[in-house]
Amino acid sequence: MPEPSASFGELPSPAPDRYAAPEHPAGSERSVVLEVVGELDLATGPELQARLAALIDSGVREVVLDLTEVSFLDSSGLSVLVTAMKRLRAGGGTLRLAGCQSQVQTILELTALSRVFPLYPTAAAALVGRADATPAPA
Repeated sequence: MPEPSASFGELPSPAPDRYAAPEHPAGSERSVVLEVVGELDLATGPELQARLAALIDSGVREVVLDLTEVSFLDSSGLSVLVTAMKRLRAGGGTLRLAGCQSQVQTILELTALSRVFPLYPTAAAALVGRADATPAPA
């Protein structure tokens, strides 16, 4: 059986021709979109946790995790998300989740974390923080 893997692509905000970044006055928070691909579990979670910690330590205060390509999420992956959310909130920032597929959405709902994390259908909607955005498909 092949080793599980995940890759993380960082898109500075705004990314040309892909996302519209929210308007921020000079000197305000910076936003980053991370595209997560594959499984987010015990094997891959530490890499994402390290990437998120580095971003937060560098001063990023708004992180959007694009989970469109995430096929599996376990308790270790949830722990990575909760840890990042707590660190960002402590510094006045936010962690938004975008593009959750049905399996990931179900896990978030069963653990009641769908009430804790702002969920958006797309990374673009998450970047602008549209409260009226259509919920991610269940």
